[in-house]
Amino acid sequence: MAAALAEADDQGAPAVFLEGAPGYYGSRGFTTASAHSLGRPSARIPDPAFQVAFCAASARWMIGAVVYPQAFWETDTVGLRDPQLSRIEEQISN
Repeated sequence: MAAALAEADDQGAPAVFLEGAPGYYGSRGFTTASAHSLGRPSARIPDPAFQVAFCAASARWMIGAVVYPQAFWETDTVGLRDPQLSRIEEQISN
């Protein structure tokens, strides 16, 4: 994890986001994104699980909703994938 964060910093990325266990990633430099006014890209991601680690290029004005690339949605790799979730989402959208 340290090497990935160092590489992101070297590449000029302002931050690294992930979905994961706060207890595990918290000790590796990540904090809950919502605590920094950064919104989850999907309600399928529990708030504590959407985390961020800031790099040197971050700036205070960088707030708002995080938007995932289309590939995340096409591969269904966003948030929890409860067997009932797609049925519930379908009911809500209709």
